Amino acid sequence: MQDDLEKHGISRLGMMCNQDWHDDPRRFAFTFSRYKFAERMLAKKSNVVAVGCGDALASRLVQQAVGSFTTVDFDPIFIDDIKNRMNPE
Repeated sequence: MQDDLEKHGISRLGMMCNQDWHDDPRRFAFTFSRYKFAERMLAKKSNVVAVGCGDALASRLVQQAVGSFTTVDFDPIFIDDIKNRMNPE
């Protein structure tokens, strides 16, 4: 675990998930549950797009199960936040 911490550091939550975690942890859990369901439905698809992704934190669940995953949102605040948190791996 220490090796992973040194290699990756501590991940930050996205703007929306952070707010959910503080205000309504159940909503935070439901968000991840929905993405886990979507992951199963979309597994092994070659190209997937999430439109209106918000902070895209839970999208990593889908990303690991599909070939190519793109997130899109109209709000540049979310896109800037995603870019700042993005892990190249």
